[in-house]
Amino acid sequence: MRFLPHDCGVGKTEVRIIGIPNKGMNTMLGNTTIKSIPAYFLHSDGNFQFYDIARKVLFSSDLGASLVHHHVAAKPVAD
Repeated sequence: MRFLPHDCGVGKTEVRIIGIPNKGMNTMLGNTTIKSIPAYFLHSDGNFQFYDIARKVLFSSDLGASLVHHHVAAKPVAD
């Protein structure tokens, strides 16, 4: 699995973002496993929490990537 750097331009995400199946998945990261756990409707459709089983840490915030230009992301949502 490849991880998305914090600064990635529009159109440069191909093969850098890997979708998570609806049931979640396990991802090896170094010597640990990160569990992607579905948490539907806790914030939005398709929301996932991430759990590091070795350190017993749950990342329960909005983790992800914006797939639009920052000028578009800065505009208020109209609908």
